[in-house]
Amino acid sequence: MKILTKNVVPLISICTPSLPVSINKMFGGGRNTRRRFLCKEAKDFKKIVKDEVEKIMTPELQKNFSDPMNLYVFKMTLFTNTYYKNGRIRQLDASNFIKNAEDSLCEALGTDDKNHFDVIASKVDAPKNRTKLELFRIVED
Repeated sequence: MKILTKNVVPLISICTPSLPVSINKMFGGGRNTRRRFLCKEAKDFKKIVKDEVEKIMTPELQKNFSDPMNLYVFKMTLFTNTYYKNGRIRQLDASNFIKNAEDSLCEALGTDDKNHFDVIASKVDAPKNRTKLELFRIVED
């Protein structure tokens, strides 16, 4: 299989019943404080992702994440209502949702997002919110 001209092997594909938290709302903390903390909604999304990964994780699959030299393609697809009732497109920047989604998947897998060499974000018009997260390992030709 090829993604962005790279040979890849699909590893993980999970769906969550909600959208990740936008980077604009992901952290809390006051203006006059240096402390930032993850908001409750972002923590909740991480828990959902962890639970979905645990459902599909096997010892064989876990071996793919033990080598720190492996490189990956991360793909996030947001399924949500992308239009207002009047037909105008909602302001929904898919790229703002990457951080929470990517961090959640990495934490659940015990990997680091520094190994994600390609990050793909897309949105699909759908009546119900959900998120599909996929991870592919890049393999040499």
